[in-house]
Amino acid sequence: MKLEQLLSTRKCFKLVCGAGNEDAEEVEKLVALYAKAGARYFDLSAREDVVLAAPRGLRRVISANDLENSYLNVSVGIK
Repeated sequence: MKLEQLLSTRKCFKLVCGAGNEDAEEVEKLVALYAKAGARYFDLSAREDVVLAAPRGLRRVISANDLENSYLNVSVGIK
């Protein structure tokens, strides 16, 4: 399902790890857990190691064909 469709059907569950969670190992586990439960939209810290951890978590529980139906966005903290 494309992001526009996902949002328009209002069946979007978004896991917010957010800019504050910079533990890549924890983010990988959280993404895997919530993806297995049906989440397809993930908000992450803009740190490179965290952004790279999210797809690893997805690949643990989502088939290669379904990966295109998962979405990542990054949050940038402002201090």
